Amino acid sequence: MKNITADLELTCGMSGSHTFIFTLIPIVYGCNFVIGIVGNSMVVAVIYSYMKLKTVANILVLNLAISDLMFLITLPMWATYTATGYNWPFGGFLCKASAGLATFNLYTSIFILTALSIDRYLAIVHPMRSRMLRTVVYARITCVLIWLFAFLLSVPTALTREVHDFTNHSKVCGILHPTERSLSIQKFLLAISLTKSLLGFLVPFIIIITCYCLIGRALVGRDTSRRAPVPATTRSCACSLPLSWPSSSAGCPIRCFT
Repeated sequence: MKNITADLELTCGMSGSHTFIFTLIPIVYGCNFVIGIVGNSMVVAVIYSYMKLKTVANILVLNLAISDLMFLITLPMWATYTATGYNWPFGGFLCKASAGLATFNLYTSIFILTALSIDRYLAIVHPMRSRMLRTVVYARITCVLIWLFAFLLSVPTALTREVHDFTNHSKVCGILHPTERSLSIQKFLLAISLTKSLLGFLVPFIIIITCYCLIGRALVGRDTSRRAPVPATTRSCACSLPLSWPSSSAGCPIRCFT
């Protein structure tokens, strides 16, 4: 835990200084926790017990639900943190772990949605040629690589989080922004932000949009009598990325400035 000098006072940005946030955000987090735990647990139970892991889509959706469950277990801590006026009572390890899990869920969710989009593109546009690639073995390997890559990308976020003690006896879990900071640390934080924007949104977004544009072009080019309805997985994935990025980012720790 990092101790701050006694003459340092805590001041936060206007976006986090309104008193109604201390009531509203815990309620929102609490509702998300209950709904998310029930919903994702049902997805895991249904896929694992009844649908089995026999298709690429089922494996990817199962991993997506497990990733969301890992993030959801941190919401009670963030709700308590906000309800107590940004006072973190859970220690330095859970501060780093919670921040890391939030970023980890961001990357795993985006990467799995991207993989689902590619899978739908191959299944619809190249159904015959993609049979060798769209196998359960390749799907599991893809999920392992996604989890490892997301873990590596989330480590810097966890390392930059600390519990800071302030003169008003509050303990803040976040990144401290002093008035003077070394150039190397500034570049490191900038690299984290750019990586999250590029790999966590822009690049997956381009891939997903491209896949569904190609799917749409292929469906339009087919005869109406031979045209099959678009699978529910395809329709849901097309709308998931713009919704998942801000919701995952909202779970990240509050940044306070001095």
